Amino acid sequence: MELSSFLNAKRVRVNIVLLNNNVKFINRYIDHYSNIQNVETIALKFLDNSNNGTKQSLWIKNNALAISEIDNVINNIITTNKLKTFLHKRFIFETKNNKPLTIHFSTKNTYDEINVNQKFSFHEKNIKKGVYGEFSKVEEEVEEAKDALQQQNHLMYLIELSDIIGAVEKIAENYGLTIHDLIKFSNKVKESKKYE
Repeated sequence: MELSSFLNAKRVRVNIVLLNNNVKFINRYIDHYSNIQNVETIALKFLDNSNNGTKQSLWIKNNALAISEIDNVINNIITTNKLKTFLHKRFIFETKNNKPLTIHFSTKNTYDEINVNQKFSFHEKNIKKGVYGEFSKVEEEVEEAKDALQQQNHLMYLIELSDIIGAVEKIAENYGLTIHDLIKFSNKVKESKKYE
């Protein structure tokens, strides 16, 4: 970082590979890099630890942070960084200095593939799948949000709340409305209740 090539660079992306021996310092790293003016974005990366028997994969198995630790990492970094969204198989946060902070997965370990390949589920109870565009989808997302609350998984709860909005938005579209139309009506209802 003392090299002129770094100091003269206008846009720098910092990639931090999550390892067993550095994860406890992750907030310190985030603060440090987000205070450097030419650092534009910071990415935290999980390595693929599927282990195909190579020397490299054995090193990953012994040293890299396991994907099962993702909830702990997220819960740690949201103490000082704001969760913005979950988009294109990555979590996107914003640091105190308003710089993008993301969590990435190697191609063999993307978030969706964890659910499919390892039959991993965030939810502790079976929840009936709804149909997108119908009220059953709203019911599904509400049940998932309730389950997240029961697990005290606040990140998952927030994601499920955003899914509820998406399910409602599709129903509104079926009636020729937008989510903004519903928000306007909701604001009018709230305003009228002030005078009750």
